[in-house]
Amino acid sequence: MGLGTTAALSAIFTHVARADKEKSIAVFLNASFMNYTFLGLAVVYVIGGALPSVTAVDALGMASIYAVTMGVVHLTVGVALAASSSSEKKPSLRSITLSILTFPAAFALIVALLFVGFNVTWPMELQSWVDMFANPAVFLMLLAAGYHMPVVDPRKYLPTISLVGFIRLLVCPLVTYGAITLAGVGQTVATTALILAAMPPAVFNIILAEKFDLDLELYSATIFYLTLISLFISVPLIVHFFMGVSLI
Repeated sequence: MGLGTTAALSAIFTHVARADKEKSIAVFLNASFMNYTFLGLAVVYVIGGALPSVTAVDALGMASIYAVTMGVVHLTVGVALAASSSSEKKPSLRSITLSILTFPAAFALIVALLFVGFNVTWPMELQSWVDMFANPAVFLMLLAAGYHMPVVDPRKYLPTISLVGFIRLLVCPLVTYGAITLAGVGQTVATTALILAAMPPAVFNIILAEKFDLDLELYSATIFYLTLISLFISVPLIVHFFMGVSLI
C-alpha cells in the first residue's frame, strides 16, 4: 500500500508541477523506494531489540524478506525508468530488457536465484571465500557511491527535496500506520513496517543516476539531506509516538 501511495502521489505532484521526464522519474524513485537494505536492516535490528514485545532477530528476518522482495522490484523498475530517462528517443522493450539484464546487480540477482531455484549448495571452501569478500564488497560499493555524491547546496533542489521528503518521510509512514491499524497485524510486522516506512530514499538510486548519466546532484542532494532528516527526526518521532520508546 505504501509503494502504491507514494507512486501515485509522485505522479500527481510532478504532473501538476509540469516537471520534465527526468525530474519526474527522480521524484518517483526517491519517494517510492527507501533505503531498506544498508540502513533499514540495521535500524530495524537495533530498534527491534529495544522493544519488549519484539525480538531483534524476528524483526530482522521480517525486514530481510521485505528487502529481498522490494530489491527485485526496485532493480527492475529503477533500471527500466533510468534507461528510458537517459535516452533521447523512446526506448524499446528490447533495449530496456537488455539494460536490466546487463546491469551488474541484476546479473548477480539472477545467478543467486538460479542457485536457490536449483537448490545448489556451495562447497564450504568456496563459501568461506565468499563470506570473506562479502562485507568488504558492500563497504567498497557504499564508499564508491559516497565518492560520487557531490556536495550540493540544498536550496538548489529545495522544491524536489521537499516534495520527496513529504511523500517519503510523512505520507508513507502515516499510510503504513493506517494499514497496520486496519489489518491488525502482529507487533513484529507492525514494528518492522513502520521503521522501514520512515527510511530515506535508497542509496541504490545514486548508482542508477551514475550508471545512466542522470542528474547526479539532484539524486545526491535528495538522498543525503533526507537521510539526515530520517535518522534524526522521522525515525525518533515515529518510534516515540507510535511505539512508546525513547531513543534519547
